Amino acid sequence: MKTKIFVSFLLGFFLFAQGTLAQYAPNYGYTYKGNFQRSGSYPQTLSDTASLVGVYSLGYPIKAFFALDRYLLLGDKDHRLLRYDPDYQRILWTSEFSYADLSHPTLWEDQLFFGTRNGRIVCLDWKTGQQIWNNPLFAHVSSAPLMVGDQVVFGSSDGLIYALNKYSGRTNWIFNAESAVIADLAELNGLIFAGTIGGRCLTLNSLGRLIWEHHIHGTITEAPAVHKDYFAVSTYEGILYCFNQDGSLRWHKINQPFISSSPIIQNGEVYQFFPDGYLRSYHMDTGEMNLSIYVECPRQTPILTAKTMIFRLWNGVLKVDIKTQASQTYIFQEGFDVQSMVLSGKNIYLLMKTGEIFRYTL
Repeated sequence: MKTKIFVSFLLGFFLFAQGTLAQYAPNYGYTYKGNFQRSGSYPQTLSDTASLVGVYSLGYPIKAFFALDRYLLLGDKDHRLLRYDPDYQRILWTSEFSYADLSHPTLWEDQLFFGTRNGRIVCLDWKTGQQIWNNPLFAHVSSAPLMVGDQVVFGSSDGLIYALNKYSGRTNWIFNAESAVIADLAELNGLIFAGTIGGRCLTLNSLGRLIWEHHIHGTITEAPAVHKDYFAVSTYEGILYCFNQDGSLRWHKINQPFISSSPIIQNGEVYQFFPDGYLRSYHMDTGEMNLSIYVECPRQTPILTAKTMIFRLWNGVLKVDIKTQASQTYIFQEGFDVQSMVLSGKNIYLLMKTGEIFRYTL
């Protein structure tokens, strides 16, 4: 009898713990900058050289270009979406409808979510490409959808933050952010972090209730990044802010006018790339500058891996060692203009302006 009671207690405790852990488990959806904290940090280590695996072409310029799971999501000349398998070089499906000017899509389980410039938030079946639902909002949606429990949360140009039921697309709640939210949102432990073009930094709970806000001087156009203790956000005018999780300002740095990337957090430092060509890092606790490297490349948000940072060049990829500050041309494609770069697992894909896609293994 005692044994049965003990086993029942263990089973009940396990189920309770499982539910509790599931509630606070990190989100592993495939999305912009690697995770829903928008940290921009990828755990893998790059090899010394990158090996060319294959070259693909649809025969025309690509309108959309994303890496999700081990597949590519592409847009054809008619703005229809294609799920492309680079291992077998075949198209798995083509969407029934056209979708122009996508926000960065988010893949969660077997559902694909994205916003469009003509004011829609869309959900597709990832296995078939069939549209499950779409919700017309009549506002430009450029922020990547954020998964918070069973909700799809995103900002829009009408100054509102929406939360929709991920299964039906119906509105759960709407929060008035007072000015356009064009940057991606971030999430940590069920809290939602956002910035507006009016300089309002917000933290909401999963019910859409305001936890704290802070007004800063400037325009927030890039995604914030969240650490377990800190929230980092930068303004278009070139000021980098670091907040504590309770919303109090920890420090801020005034740099060269205008930014070229969103902040990236790794190992207690926040990295920012500026249009004067310098990559700088600051200690999250003190704001003290730890790193300043000149990098000559297009304006962009770089990709930060375990020990290195990679930038898209006009004709390839540049790799910068964070510790030694040494840089080298990691990939060089003579005669080609690189339009975009995405990292997925151990592969990096380069989209050329002519429509070719080069795949390298790292």
